[in-house]
Amino acid sequence: EKARDSIVVVSDALTRINPLLGDLSTLLGANGQERNYLFIASNIAEIHAAGGYVGSIGVLSIKDGHLSLGDFTDPKKILPVDSVSAGATAEEIQIFGERVDTHHGDHNMIPDFSRVGQLYWNIWNTAKGEQLDGVIGVDPLFLQRVLKLIGKVDTSYGVSVDGDNAASMILNECLFLGWEREKCDDFYTEVASLSFDRLLSQLGSLDTLSFMEMVAASATEGRCNAWVKDDAIEDHIKTAGFGWELPHDATAPMLGVFLSDLSASKAPYYLSLDTRLSEPTANPDGPKPPTATSVINH
Repeated sequence: EKARDSIVVVSDALTRINPLLGDLSTLLGANGQERNYLFIASNIAEIHAAGGYVGSIGVLSIKDGHLSLGDFTDPKKILPVDSVSAGATAEEIQIFGERVDTHHGDHNMIPDFSRVGQLYWNIWNTAKGEQLDGVIGVDPLFLQRVLKLIGKVDTSYGVSVDGDNAASMILNECLFLGWEREKCDDFYTEVASLSFDRLLSQLGSLDTLSFMEMVAASATEGRCNAWVKDDAIEDHIKTAGFGWELPHDATAPMLGVFLSDLSASKAPYYLSLDTRLSEPTANPDGPKPPTATSVINH
């Protein structure tokens, strides 16, 4: 009885993940073929349509199933700022502004992670001369769930972060400690690095069912996304629910309301968005489309 709900969630996830299972040897660097994935950690208190401002990045390397993670770093420290294009289209720049192309914490203003992944791949290849195999995106609530499974981490800032307080500490409480915004960003970077280091060290002893349940739930909520360069594997990632993209079916149009905040204030921690769609109304010349109303509350 205790396991029933978890098994249902995991079973559904495994059904969707099944096509991806045949790709695991490739994804995990079998036969000595090292694979490198860029981890991007989003700050959802500086909200963007596909997560939040990306304040920390690090490279995960896998060879013959052995994982190693480089240090998480502010992208401004290792990527060009406001000078080099990541390859955004003219339409994307017209909609989202120049920052979506040249400011490399802001690519995920585009509400389509498959596109976000391509832009990060492009800029990493351009700036570093290294072709990544994919991009993985996470947010503070995903980190908090990781810590719930692996235990707390003690930071160099004199603050312990665990599975109950990680998101609130990263997104909000750090500001009330008298820290400047940049220090809060550096704090997030350290928490992400410590969390994933500990996760990798405990993979063999983790409760597999709990881990699968957490990852499946996080993917459904868009808190753990992935994009890979290999088109065939990318299709399987989308089927598995990890590669969220905008709908492209012209016969089934959808309305989406997305927010991006460029104030660097972390104010969206306090915001909620309520979007409602009215019923269509009849006009003499035919039906009138529904009206969308969005209310942002502080």
